Amino acid sequence: MWFILLIIDGVKYELHSPKDERELEEIVKEHFTDIFGENSLYFDIKPELRSKAGIGSKPDGFVIVFGKPRFYVVEIERAEHGVHDHVVTQISRFNTALRRSPETRRKIADAIYDEIVGDPFKELFVKSKVKADTYKFLTDLVSEKPMIAIIIDETLDELRDAIDELPLESRVVEFKTFEREGVGLSVHAHLLSGELMGGKGEKRETREKLADRHIKRLEFWRQLLAKSKTRTDLFAKRSPSKDGWISAGAGRSGLAYGYVALMKSVLIEFYIDTGDKSKNKKIFDELLKRKQQIESDFGEALEWQRLDDKRACRISKVVEQKGLKSEDDWPALQDKMIDAMIRFEKALSKHIKTLT
Repeated sequence: MWFILLIIDGVKYELHSPKDERELEEIVKEHFTDIFGENSLYFDIKPELRSKAGIGSKPDGFVIVFGKPRFYVVEIERAEHGVHDHVVTQISRFNTALRRSPETRRKIADAIYDEIVGDPFKELFVKSKVKADTYKFLTDLVSEKPMIAIIIDETLDELRDAIDELPLESRVVEFKTFEREGVGLSVHAHLLSGELMGGKGEKRETREKLADRHIKRLEFWRQLLAKSKTRTDLFAKRSPSKDGWISAGAGRSGLAYGYVALMKSVLIEFYIDTGDKSKNKKIFDELLKRKQQIESDFGEALEWQRLDDKRACRISKVVEQKGLKSEDDWPALQDKMIDAMIRFEKALSKHIKTLT
């Protein structure tokens, strides 16, 4: 009888089979930098790709690797679904849609651009990597032939044979999850094997460095939130996160205050996304009419971003051009962020209450 057992420092981990493709997809999204490298962004968008003949299919997501830019169409599969029906057929349809339909490529670029400008962390990340106009960068990149990233829970011989016949260059990563014996999935480990997605010769950060980055974020937010609780209740119910941002509700659905901490800068923001574009613009415009009073109450100029061609809007302020890399400056940065947020909320809250 064939079996797989992972042993780490004498502790046994048994192979865990995802209950469905969605579970595997969520795990992959959590670990995309382990697959594609630190210099990448994952876009969890699924526009239907259609050829001129109307033949369509939906990818599981897209990844952009920066530096030497690469554009990946991501296909996440469970081996039990069958290689030909669920992988080869999908990728062939992707190829047809992308090759023959400029409208499809534009649709992808638009969807990715929307997600970038709608997410302050992604927007700042992209601005730090791309010197040209972001939309032009995306349209140029998407117009090139993409690569396919196939992430699967078991690499079968059938898939290896099929790779050579695929119309687009494809790379495969086998992604297995193990759960601790006698404990279950609450204590788990992952085993990844396959080709590096960052490109041959490009240096990727080690997992230890990635873990260190997450630890830094957690510690930075832990310190900031502990200080914040002594001065304001706004973020009192929030917990430290390994993400580069944390947010708190502003008292109305779709409105939120947020802290953002990047490696070289920190900022605060007020984010407007009720799910309705016209409503978002109306709220922004009402606040913009009161810009002079809001900025006077805040004590500084703010950046007003209506984002006319996008759904969301935001008002933001870069607090300091120093960030997570400047660990010796963390206490001062955190104090400045909290001070700015208190003034920010005070300047905006009375206007939020009177929004129609």
